[in-house]
Amino acid sequence: MRTGGDLRTSNFLPWQATYAELLFLETPWPAVDRRTLWDAIEQYARRTRRYGSVPRIPAQATPVSGRGAPTT
Repeated sequence: MRTGGDLRTSNFLPWQATYAELLFLETPWPAVDRRTLWDAIEQYARRTRRYGSVPRIPAQATPVSGRGAPTT
């Protein structure tokens, strides 16, 4: 596991797996059934893709009045 919580292969097929999205299950392969597969598909659909970049920080709200300080 990497410091960002990502699991990656270590120089295993580096060119073929460059943009592959891997899912590491705690369930051993013989015990995988339809429910496990469906859970894996749901995890895949919920992923936030960064495409190698740092997540964007949303811009701070700017005051509308134009006087510098936001009103409360």
